[in-house]
Amino acid sequence: MIELKAIQKKYIKGKQVIDALNNINLRISKGQLLSITGSSGSGKSTLMNILGCIDNPSSGTYYLNGLNISEYNDKELSNLRSQEIGFVFQNFNLLDHLTAVENVMLPLNIKGVSFKSSFNKAMELIELVGLLGREHHTPLELSGGQQQRVAIARSLANNPNIILADEPTGNLDSKSSLAILDIFLKLNKMGKTIILITHEPEIAKAFDRNIVLSDGSMINEGE
Repeated sequence: MIELKAIQKKYIKGKQVIDALNNINLRISKGQLLSITGSSGSGKSTLMNILGCIDNPSSGTYYLNGLNISEYNDKELSNLRSQEIGFVFQNFNLLDHLTAVENVMLPLNIKGVSFKSSFNKAMELIELVGLLGREHHTPLELSGGQQQRVAIARSLANNPNIILADEPTGNLDSKSSLAILDIFLKLNKMGKTIILITHEPEIAKAFDRNIVLSDGSMINEGE
């Protein structure tokens, strides 16, 4: 499904050139559970942005479903993201003035899906993540774990094949973290490819495969 070949990412700050990623070679199969770990500044977020089609590499090639997307323009990357990739963030990124179900409906509303269809789909996803009965509560009326469930449901609205999660348990207690992990494992059994950044060894250990980054390079991989 995903293949990165000799991926480099450089940032220029004044006269300084920062090598954020160095010669990353990586293949990710459909339906894989992959965790990415590493210290702060190791290149995890940069790699996630490239995998998520948020940013282009400075050099190297990125194949997604056999297509070379390394040089796609912003519009092409945006279209690809909306079709293939769902995102889950540490800080949930929910809209406080919308209810849980309205937050989940949002990607469908943007695509022009009718209210009835988007509502029904959102309710299916609310049930999938175990939040029935809380769908009409706003984020401020939900716990952190419940907010993350809403965020996961929203990431599934367009039925993506890939879920990218950036520290999704970073702001949660251990019980809530394990509950969120269980949801990702369930989604994987449904055929979703899960790619997750985490600092938590217990979360990483639950995944089939772990990549460790240091100073922009892959220093270890376990499968």
